[in-house]
Amino acid sequence: MQMWRAGIFKSTRSKELGVRSKNLNSLPLAPCSLLEKGFTLIELLVTLSILSITLSFVIPRIMGREEAELKSAARKLLYTVRRFSDEAVFKKERRVLNVDIDNNEYRKGDDGKRTQLPSGISIDHLQIGKEEIKKGTASITIFPSGFRDEAMIHLTGKEKGKGYTVVIPALGERFEIRED
Repeated sequence: MQMWRAGIFKSTRSKELGVRSKNLNSLPLAPCSLLEKGFTLIELLVTLSILSITLSFVIPRIMGREEAELKSAARKLLYTVRRFSDEAVFKKERRVLNVDIDNNEYRKGDDGKRTQLPSGISIDHLQIGKEEIKKGTASITIFPSGFRDEAMIHLTGKEKGKGYTVVIPALGERFEIRED
C-alpha cells in the first residue's frame, strides 16, 4: 500500500520490511500514528488568523455597547419629541412631554405610557429656555401652531465623561443630538 503524507511518498511495504527511505535521509520510517500527533504550523497559523479576525469585529462591539445604548436612547427620545411635534401640528392639539429626571423616564402628557431609559443611562439635567432643572419632573409643551418650548435634555451613561444632548428648538429649526 502506498500513501502520501506532507509531500513525502511512503510505502507501507518498505516499513514492514524495515527498509529505509531515501527521502528521509536514511532514517527509518515512523509509524503513521506518530506523524499524526500535534498540529502543523499551517494549521496553527490558520486558526490564529481566524481568531484574530473574529476578535477584531467582536471586541469593539462589546467595548462600545454602552455608548451605543446611550446614543440609541438619545435617538429614541428625539424621535418621540419629533412625533409629538408632528401630531400637535396635524391634529391641531397641544402635546406635552413630561420628563421625570429622578426616575429616568419620559411620557406623553400625565397619563401617557412611560418610557424608561435603559439601565446605566440617566437624565443628567434638563434645560427649558434659560432654566436648568436637575430634579423632579419637567414638562415640554408643543403647541398646535408648531411652536414649542425650547429645551435641551442631557443624557449621560455610567462613564460620566460621555453624554448626548437632545436639542429641541423653539420653532422651525431642526431637532438634533449633540455629543458632549
